Parts: sequence; C-alpha cells; structure tokens
Amino acid sequence: MAKWGEGDPRWIVEERDDAKNVNNWHWTERDASAWSTEKIKNLLLAVKFEGPEGTCEISEAREIKGEASANNRKGKLIFFYDWDIKLNWRGKCVGSETNVNGEIHVPNLSEEHSLDDVDVTVTVKEDTMEAQSLKEMMLRLAPSAVRSKLEEYLRALREECSQGMILPQRKGEPNLAPPKLGRLSSLTPAATGVPAAKKCKLIKVVSSLVNKNSVQLHI
Repeated sequence: MAKWGEGDPRWIVEERDDAKNVNNWHWTERDASAWSTEKIKNLLLAVKFEGPEGTCEISEAREIKGEASANNRKGKLIFFYDWDIKLNWRGKCVGSETNVNGEIHVPNLSEEHSLDDVDVTVTVKEDTMEAQSLKEMMLRLAPSAVRSKLEEYLRALREECSQGMILPQRKGEPNLAPPKLGRLSSLTPAATGVPAAKKCKLIKVVSSLVNKNSVQLHI
C-alpha cells in the first residue's frame, strides 16, 4: 500500500476550480448540426463553373438534411456527421441567353466514407442541345469542385466546433490515462514476488484498534 501522498499520479484527480470533466475523462458531446447546415450552404453557394461550353453556378441549396457532432472521450476528439445534400444549378452556354437548370445530389457525406468515395451526381432538367452541353461540362467539373468545398467544411468542423472541448490541465502535468487492470489469474506467486515453492495461506484480517492507529493481523 502506498503511503499518503505517494500514490500513482494516474489515479490522482486533476484539480479544477470549475470541477468540470477532470482529466477530460468523461464523454462530452457538442451538437454541430445547425452550424454545419449554414457552413455547407455558404461554402457551396460560392461555387462557380466555367468551361469552353459556358458558365454555371450553384444557385440554391435546396435541401441539406442530416446531423453532425463533435465528441470528446478520454482527451480524444471524435467527429460524427451524416449528410444528404441537394443543390440546384443554372448556367448559360457561350453566346446564348437561355438559362439551363439542373440538380446536384450528394447522398452520402459521412465519416464512414472518404471524400473520394462520396457520390456527386449531376442531372439537367431541360432536354436541349445546350442543356446536354452544359451537363457534360458539369459532369466534368462539379464532382471535384463540390468535394473540395466539403473538405473545407470538414476541416472547419474539426477546428471550430471542437474549441473548448479539451479542457486545459495544470501546467506541466500530462493527461495520463489510468493504468489498465490486469486479470486476476495473472497474480501468480512469481508475479507477486512470493516464492513458487511456498504455499499461500489464507489470511484472515481482523481489524481492531490498538493504540487507536494500528491493525492486528491473525493468521
């Protein structure tokens, strides 16, 4: 048994005046859904496309459905997000004043998929030569441009929504995890320092007050 004040530092609860989540040990969660909806909308509405066929832009974030959260467990940040995004786009061919309209759909933006595996589909509403020309251009340009903006969103999610979740500790003291508890079967005579040849006796401990501070053991 360790003497008073000489215990394993990993078991010592960090001193915090606010008594909040000492050692960053408990699970804490921050809802980032509303923030994410606005962030995704603002990032994607700024996207424009230009090619030899003409120019296009994302004109409306028609539907952004899903959720996101930032989590802290044992001093580690974990992010969950799952989004289904539907966008409208419009554009004009070179030398034409006729508007062409279409849609972009991102059905599976989540932590379960890398950005390269996120689907970005492009459709067009009109059935004209101009519409098909701009659709070909959008199929060529939209996936990489949309994924680039979604990458900006994920970076902002990690940087902005995690602020203040990892609470500071006392200066100079690392955030050490408590020791792992071994199996009881591992407490063999060799592991405990007792010679293997010596048989272990059942010890019955009877506490009694002797001089108000001592404990007498009876074997």
